[in-house]
Amino acid sequence: MRKSTAKKMRVDREVYLQQQRREALEKDIFLAAAHEAGHALAYMLSGVGVEYVTVERRTVEHNGQQMLSSGFTQPLPRPLTKETIEQEAICIMAGPAAEDMFNGEARSGSAGDIDNLRASARHVGLSDDETVELTTSAYRSAWELVDKCFEPVKKIAFELMTKGRIEGDAVKAIIENTEKNPVKAEES
Repeated sequence: MRKSTAKKMRVDREVYLQQQRREALEKDIFLAAAHEAGHALAYMLSGVGVEYVTVERRTVEHNGQQMLSSGFTQPLPRPLTKETIEQEAICIMAGPAAEDMFNGEARSGSAGDIDNLRASARHVGLSDDETVELTTSAYRSAWELVDKCFEPVKKIAFELMTKGRIEGDAVKAIIENTEKNPVKAEES
């Protein structure tokens, strides 16, 4: 093989690998945006609201391990009690449900969200069995919510991908102004 042909093949391979990495990163960022959009939608529709939502790649410490975080949803202050834990659980599980929905129902394995939900459930006095049941039922309810409000979730996710951070008022406006929003139609 000629040197020029071998060099061209190496260059072509490197271009191809860079394109694959870029596409994988774009998909990762989109799934992170969808995940955070699920949380934001659920907190808004539950009446809690959100201060802001971000998509950013950074390293965080979780349970003593270094992990990659791709986004964050900051809900407004809310009480955490036995009476509110079910709604909180749905809001927490709406992120993984949205991500899973966009990822072809492949489970996201959102360990951080599940750990946060378990900690919240223990905080309000639920047993381990009650926590497992709560997690399972909250995921099912969150999936139904995201499925029902798929258009607003998509719009929030695309806005996050474009801007990296959106404020709570913008999230609210997206939800309220999305056509085919079943929640909006029910309120009328």
